[in-house]
Formats: sequence, structure tokens, C-alpha cells
Amino acid sequence: MIAGGPPVPRPGTRGTLVLAAAVAALACWGSEARAQDLRPARFCGACHGPIRREWETSAMAKSAKNPVFLAFLEDARAARGDTVVASCVACHAPAAAVTADYKLEADVSKEGVTCNFCHNVSAVDPSPRPASYTFDGTDPLLMRGPYKDADPGSAHRFAYSGIHAKGEFCAACHEHALEGGTGAAIEPTYSNWKRSGAAANGKQCQDCHMAAYAGQAAPRISKMPTTQHSVDAIRTPVGAGPVRVGEVVDCDEAGLVMTMPSAAV
Repeated sequence: MIAGGPPVPRPGTRGTLVLAAAVAALACWGSEARAQDLRPARFCGACHGPIRREWETSAMAKSAKNPVFLAFLEDARAARGDTVVASCVACHAPAAAVTADYKLEADVSKEGVTCNFCHNVSAVDPSPRPASYTFDGTDPLLMRGPYKDADPGSAHRFAYSGIHAKGEFCAACHEHALEGGTGAAIEPTYSNWKRSGAAANGKQCQDCHMAAYAGQAAPRISKMPTTQHSVDAIRTPVGAGPVRVGEVVDCDEAGLVMTMPSAAV
């Protein structure tokens, strides 16, 4: 199994090749998974059509293609060398990270946070370390999910995973602080949720962002219930202006609060 994300990159030279990043990451992750082994979303969509269509509208599906991310990635590469790629794609293109496909040559690597990645995560360490997931690439057809009585038939194998319905699962990429020094928060979403009224009331991230509904996970095959995979997020209303550093935003009646900490700048 592939445990954890890549090491936090240190300043490097422009001559450092992507191969060096791959070697460093594989030393931490292992080498079980290969890009050709992971199934693209269209494979899953053959049975899970509605879920695939929802996911395609999500920020998760676009995380490796987002032009803002790509611009930041190029800036980071120019400033710190190619080794920075491993750290960035660990969350924005995790299928590429766990297969060391740092040039994003395989179609599944370009799918952002895709089906065969999320449902092969076997554990998460909710810590400030980025990409703190354990990815099990030994069997790409063993899907993990939060239903104990799932019935996928002969389509694939299944294992129950309670963490897929817990906020800790999201911490793998939505909790990140700088190492050493001040330990300034870069992505404190999980910490904000932990301090919120929502968490105090037992509400998980998925309860709002992946709410359950009366559909079926695989129409005509399985009657298992499902959750929405568009992963809806809170967005600043048009005309409200940017969120200022240090400002606290009260998001909803559940008591969830987002903060842009001044220490992060």
C-alpha cells in the first residue's frame, strides 16, 4: 500500500528532473500502482452513470485542469524546480501522484480527484501534512465505500470503509500547514470544521457537500442509495468582493466558519 503523500519539496535547481521527484515519492508511497491499472471515470460510468455525470461537474474533476492551478504550478516550477510537481499533483492529480505519472500522460491522471483514486484510499491521517492518505493500489477493482451491505455483483469487489463518510477523509488534502518555522496554515478547512458548530453537532463534511438522496448507486444493477458527487461548495456571492486575510466568514446556520488566517500570508 502507498502511505502518505510526497515529501514537502525544498528549493531546487531548474536542472532537477521530474524523474527525481518520482523517485522521492515512490520511496514513500511504494510502487504497486501503475497508471494503466487505474480505471478512468468512463469505466465506472458504465454502471454509475448518474454519479459520473455529477462528478464531472465538480471541482474535484477539474482539479488537474483548473487554469489557476496550472498557472501556480508553472510559477512554482520556475521558482523551485521540477521537484515541486510531486507535492502539487499529490492532491490536484492524485492518480498521477500514486502512479508517478508526473507528466500526466495517462488519461486517468488528468481526471483530477477521480473515482478509482478516492475509492482505493484505505486510510487517512488527519494531520497538517499534505496528501496524508494511504492509497491501496494492489487491486484497482476493490472499491471502498461507506455501505456495509453494498452489492456490486460481479462488476467489482467491495470493502466497507467508514472513513469515507467522515470529515477525516477530507483532511487528506484539505488540511495543510508549512513544515517548521511558524507552521503557518495554508489550507485549514479541516481545522475550521473541527472547531465549528457543525462538527459539535455531529455533522460531517459529507453531510453537506455530498448529501444523500433517493437515487441509486448503479441503476438497474444495485438498489444501494447514493450521495451527490458534484461535491457542492460554498461560493462567495457575486458582488460580495474577495474574502480578506484574517476575515471570518459565517457560512451557514450549521455554525461552520471559514477563516483566512493572517499567518498564512
